[in-house]
Formats: sequence, structure tokens, C-alpha cells
Amino acid sequence: MTQSAVIFDLGNVILFFDFHRVADKLSRISSIDRESIGQFLFDARHHSPLETGEIQPEDFLRKCLPSFPVELHTEQLQEIWCDIFWENGQVIEIIKTLQGKAKLLLLSNTNHWHIEYIKTHFTVLDLFDETIFSHEIGLRKPDPKIYQHALDLLPPDTPVAYIDDVLEYVEAASKMGITGIHYTHHDILRKRLEALGLLPPSDTLL
Repeated sequence: MTQSAVIFDLGNVILFFDFHRVADKLSRISSIDRESIGQFLFDARHHSPLETGEIQPEDFLRKCLPSFPVELHTEQLQEIWCDIFWENGQVIEIIKTLQGKAKLLLLSNTNHWHIEYIKTHFTVLDLFDETIFSHEIGLRKPDPKIYQHALDLLPPDTPVAYIDDVLEYVEAASKMGITGIHYTHHDILRKRLEALGLLPPSDTLL
């Protein structure tokens, strides 16, 4: 029997993040208001070349701050850009429970600085059999090619579930024949995985 696979998104599923922290820190050391910085950071259109590796995080941030009056070193920018994550412990426990029961893949729209930071500050990447990062392969969700890239890492006809907090990305995965799960809460996620037979019913764990 072919082993099932579960593909997880990273941001706001396994690691929570908050770009408001970036806007707050940059506004405190400059004359640029928090809202103006936030308008750039939260516009998904600006993230596309960053997440496909076409530009580097430093260039992205300096573009965000074209009139920035303070000369920031690369290391300062990197610290501000990366210190935004904290663990979703309940989901991490679910992933640990899935180990050995399913092939585990990570699929994330991300960038070089964030992944390097996560590697040195967290251990969650070690839980996965395969990791797929948009900036490394030049593809980002919801491009069908990035889901196909993940599927190509698995044996043919593998049953696959995909978990993401962005509904658009879940729907794109579903169009590829993947069972999509929109992440909203860890208890709901556990129930969905139980229904798929990937986790034992919760009452058997008592």
C-alpha cells in the first residue's frame, strides 16, 4: 500500500509571523511612518520577485525605503527582517505524530534570509522528508508548477493532503488532485487529518 503524503505550508501554519514587527522597528528609527512602510510590506505584488529569488531581501527592503534617512548595515536590516517568527506548538506536535505514518513535505513561499534565520533559530525543518522553498526553485504558490514540483518528489498515485492558511493556495492545490485543507485552527486540522485516516481518533489518545 502506497504511503500517504502530507504537504505543509510554513508561515502562519507551523511558524506564526508578523510583518508589523518590521514596520514598527523601521518606523522607530526613521522619519517614515509605520503605515507607509506597512503598505509596501503587505502588498503581495511586491513579494513575488522576492519569493521567486529574482531579488534579494536587502534589495527588497531598500526598495521599500527609497528615502530612508538612516544608513542601515545589511546585518541590521537582516535582523529586523527576520525577527518576526514564533512557533505554533500545537501544529508542530501534530507533525511529530505524523512522522512515520506519512511522507512529510514542506512547501513555502519564502526568501533566503527567512529560511537561513529559521534554520538557526528553530528545528521545525528537521521534521520533514523534503523541503521546497519558492526562492530556490523560482516558483511560488499558487503557480500549478510548484505543486507539481512537490508531487514529482513522490511515487505515482500517492494520496496527498496539502495544508495552508491561504485559501487561494489550498484551492490551487485542489485543482491538481490534492486534498486541500484550509488551516484555521490546530483542533480543526487534527480532525481533518483524523477523517483522512492519517491520525488516530483523538479519543484513542486519552
